[in-house]
Amino acid sequence: MNRELKNIILVLVCGLFICAACSKETGKTKGIKKIHKEYQNGFISECQLNDVLVYTAGINAYDAGSAIYDIEGELLGTCNYAWGTPDDICSELTDCERVYSVPDNIWGWDELDKYNLGF
Repeated sequence: MNRELKNIILVLVCGLFICAACSKETGKTKGIKKIHKEYQNGFISECQLNDVLVYTAGINAYDAGSAIYDIEGELLGTCNYAWGTPDDICSELTDCERVYSVPDNIWGWDELDKYNLGF
């Protein structure tokens, strides 16, 4: 095999590895996409719970409350102050930053889509 052909093959193989690495979703990406499916008409925030990244999310509706999810998108607790006792972890969240909010929402927030989840 000549040198030029070997270089072309090497470039193609490296390109395949790079593309494969780029297309893999992280746990964070999978988790927030899973949450967005349920809360696409609402908001999602990233928060800290005992120095661990979690998400809080709520529907764009009065008295709907919110929920807390882990990085994989699994429910950790609910925070509905209007219809029951919120779970203890609701008061333990710190450093919350909104990353998604639907346009024309009840909270009066600007629309936001930090991770391009889609409106």
